[in-house]
Amino acid sequence: MVKALIMATLVGAQWPIHSAQLRVGEPYELPMQHLAAPFFVIGMDPISLRWLEQQIEHLHGAVGIVVESTDRGRFDALKREVAARGVTLEAMPGDSLVKLYGLTHYPVLLRPL
Repeated sequence: MVKALIMATLVGAQWPIHSAQLRVGEPYELPMQHLAAPFFVIGMDPISLRWLEQQIEHLHGAVGIVVESTDRGRFDALKREVAARGVTLEAMPGDSLVKLYGLTHYPVLLRPL
């Protein structure tokens, strides 16, 4: 479901990426009953980037979604950096994630129960 949502949104993705309903806040985890694989949501802000660096070893194989980014070049550089460590990173507005998963802020790790 997450990959399909990302792919549908990426088709029309424009820069900058902005999410009207999400803001940066205290990092948290959200266990989800019917989630097949973990994914995480971050922005390009200092709190999100610090969380990503601290958690990167535990995120191998996960998909990350950047929901706030004003600089395509910075995003592309981060995408390459985390790909070398086994993590996929994409960018899209996160407002649909608010409705689907009840997100309130980011960074957040959504993981299967």
